[in-house]
Amino acid sequence: MALQTRASPKELIRHRGRHRKQSDVGYLFKAGGSWYVRYYTGVMVAHTKRDSSTEMVREQKCHRLGATADMTKDQAKIARNTYLKPMTSSRGVVHSTITISQYVEDVILKWWERNLKPSTLDGYKKSWHLYIEPVMGDQPIGEFTTVDAGNFLDRLVLKGLTTTTIAHIRNVANIIFNYAATKGVITANPFAGAVMTEKAKQPQKTYKCSMQEVHDILLALDGNRRAQTAVGLCFFAGLRPGEARAAKWENYDGVNLRIEQSAWKKFITAPKTADSVQSIPVVAPLRELLSQLREEQGNPTEGYILRGDNGGPLNLDFLARAVIRPTLKARKIEWHSWYSLRRGLATVATDAIRDPQGAAGMLRHKTIDVTAQKYIGIPKETTQRAMTEFERLYTAIDKQLPAGV
Repeated sequence: MALQTRASPKELIRHRGRHRKQSDVGYLFKAGGSWYVRYYTGVMVAHTKRDSSTEMVREQKCHRLGATADMTKDQAKIARNTYLKPMTSSRGVVHSTITISQYVEDVILKWWERNLKPSTLDGYKKSWHLYIEPVMGDQPIGEFTTVDAGNFLDRLVLKGLTTTTIAHIRNVANIIFNYAATKGVITANPFAGAVMTEKAKQPQKTYKCSMQEVHDILLALDGNRRAQTAVGLCFFAGLRPGEARAAKWENYDGVNLRIEQSAWKKFITAPKTADSVQSIPVVAPLRELLSQLREEQGNPTEGYILRGDNGGPLNLDFLARAVIRPTLKARKIEWHSWYSLRRGLATVATDAIRDPQGAAGMLRHKTIDVTAQKYIGIPKETTQRAMTEFERLYTAIDKQLPAGV
């Protein structure tokens, strides 16, 4: 019987460095008188680079199949396939038994924490923990298929979720599986070809405050300058709530207000998009509100415009809950949301100049697509004017026709 020897670590490393095609079912090679198979496990592990920094790489494992004297290459291939079979999916791809939950906790969450804004991270985590993990968390990531993805989407429909909510959840799932596919943990994103076979319900229409409603709200809040100014910043300047919270006196020159930051909970970040960082012309009603608030605060030259009691950004959710809602309720005025003010600006501006590009510019959107789809409403007055004009045009033509036609 031939003497069996094992390859030395140096020999195995030398083979690892060769540029040979890595088969989906494991790379077969021989070293030190033995047959070996090298394969990816599907697990991401930390790797220390020469500059001492670390990166996440795909884990590889190497397994000795037997001595070259005892088996031919064809026999070694059979031994390789037998060894890898318990770890091989129906598509013939080696996968790890690592679950989707393990992969997300060990890899995806850390990736998100390095790259996402706190508010975006919070939204992704909610989608993961509330909807995705309970359904697919225990499944091996390499065994999750397009069929599974489609069934998952249909379950969301049957739970009564709207198309908008399902789109947010699907986006998070897409990000998870796209990352895994990019890193070679899986061969393809199973959500790429998945479709919903059930019909999801449509979301409720978002509310858009009219100019009259905002006027009534400001009158009802008379005496509370902070609340009035908060409403004014979101309506007259079209600021997002986080941008209104982070607006500063040093960025206001009496004519323009420069938006540079956004506040979410205790975090101060850049605004939602790069295009959102710009100066906004301040219209007369907002200038008056800012002037009154500044005087009330002792004419500060710096600091947050909507300053909380601790000097930080004012909590607008608390302001709405503790001050605005009770005050408006007493006047029988309905409060919808901070975003209803921003949408109201877009609707009023578009109706006034008959051009959605103006609203897109005021909201600092890169294109008018988002403005038109999500922010601009069609007031009843606009519809009535259109019908009146339609009637006038037809009547003018009708008068030109011969009698009896």
